[in-house]
Amino acid sequence: GGGGGPIGRPAPSSRELLGPVYAKQTALAFMTSIGYHMVMKRVGIADLKAHLSGHLRTVKKGETLVVVDRGTPVARLVPAGDLRGAVVTRPPTRDLASVRRVLKGLPPLALPVDSLAILLEDRKR
Repeated sequence: GGGGGPIGRPAPSSRELLGPVYAKQTALAFMTSIGYHMVMKRVGIADLKAHLSGHLRTVKKGETLVVVDRGTPVARLVPAGDLRGAVVTRPPTRDLASVRRVLKGLPPLALPVDSLAILLEDRKR
């Protein structure tokens, strides 16, 4: 999907946006997201491995990196932003009664094997 420029005018092309920079072979990928032009730096897997700390500093500054494998995008590294609320953690419980309640509420597994038979067979070896 994509918008365009102001009503009645087409969106500018990458060539128009970058002028002489467009002619150079650079490590930039031009992607369109919801009609807005975004420039994301592309990085190969070997380069990412060799210079991980530097690339992470780049992402920390707010840039997005697209990781490519032989020119094919495979991942995107984006700034973490504010993760409070995005990750829920809690300390481990020592209350075995609550663990038992949770386990009792789970349905039994319908496995096509007899675990006792497997155990006895393993002990014969």
